Amino acid sequence: MFSLFGRGRSGAKTPRRRLDGYEIRTRLLLERALKEGGGDPVPTLLEALEGPDEAIRPTAAQILGDVAGTVEDPAARREVVQALVNALACPPLLRLIAPGVAADTRVALRVQSAEALGKYHEQGAVLELSEALRSDSQGVRRAAAWALGEIGAAEAIDALSEALPDGDGEARAAILSALKRIATPDALEAIRAWKQARSQGQS
Repeated sequence: MFSLFGRGRSGAKTPRRRLDGYEIRTRLLLERALKEGGGDPVPTLLEALEGPDEAIRPTAAQILGDVAGTVEDPAARREVVQALVNALACPPLLRLIAPGVAADTRVALRVQSAEALGKYHEQGAVLELSEALRSDSQGVRRAAAWALGEIGAAEAIDALSEALPDGDGEARAAILSALKRIATPDALEAIRAWKQARSQGQS
């Protein structure tokens, strides 16, 4: 999304130029994060992701995903991944604490967190991403499947296979794509078995 140079405390390179693809809210948050972090956006983005402003949390998750390839400090990467995992989980308690938060805002947070986790390629996020495949939201299921494919998570083959019959549209396509990318014999067998069962069901 942007050109990069220099490094901050987390090891993240400093964004030098934002492309017009970023929405105004995203640009403003990134610019604030760079200013407050002395060129390192990660600390401020984590604060925004974990903070009380529900409207800005999906944007923070998005940017954290965008800078994934530039966060080189292992401790910083672990901190970011754990924060994204927590955001993806979106615990039911949140509904009690912030009942006025729109459902689509919560979905956006989970989608952006899942996609960001895929960009960090961390095996530690596989369990939560697998659980997200059972979400009521097709967008969350799609994002979780995409992330599992990015990670190449063989441990998630069973969860992906179980989600296939209930998948639809983009979610199902993402699940199939994830299994193809994992590409172990078990993953490919899961695709074959699903296609066979589907064919028998249509006959």
